[in-house]
Amino acid sequence: MAFLRSFSINTDTQHPFPFNIPAIRFARQVALNPQVTIFVGDNGTGKSTLLESLACGLNLPLIGGYMGAAKSFEAARTLKPFLRIDWKRETTKGFFFRAEDFSHFVDGVERERMKIAMDLHELKGTVDDAIIEQMSDSMNRALFETRKQSTTFEVAAKPIRRSSSRYAPPSSWEGARPWRHPVC
Repeated sequence: MAFLRSFSINTDTQHPFPFNIPAIRFARQVALNPQVTIFVGDNGTGKSTLLESLACGLNLPLIGGYMGAAKSFEAARTLKPFLRIDWKRETTKGFFFRAEDFSHFVDGVERERMKIAMDLHELKGTVDDAIIEQMSDSMNRALFETRKQSTTFEVAAKPIRRSSSRYAPPSSWEGARPWRHPVC
């Protein structure tokens, strides 16, 4: 279900950053498609800043923490007082993540898997092999479930690097109309 109808960033300030970014200057009334909205534009035109501002205005938690303390959200915090949100149905549920957040999450799962595998290897000779195998199977099941859940996300602020087909856009994006600001 779509929760937002539209949003706008209403300011006549044009300098300094982030007010001089094209997507911010032209974000006067951005209508959101109920199924999916895709922001399209060249690098540096403000797609990520626009999404981060919206996430900040909605007070969404990050997948890996809180954006209030993150330096990378400074522009979003600057724009927050100028953001107006038109709700279809208000909610306090949700979270925000960027492609780099997803990559960090996947990398963290892999680091944890490697650490546990090393810990299990160190137990060889002191713990019965059947117990180590049972612990390894349990760990692999837990990591598989974590990865299975993490691949259900369908939104990212930037393109995810494609190292496999599981990062391909979901089929539900077919026919979606991208929003383009006038500069692009």
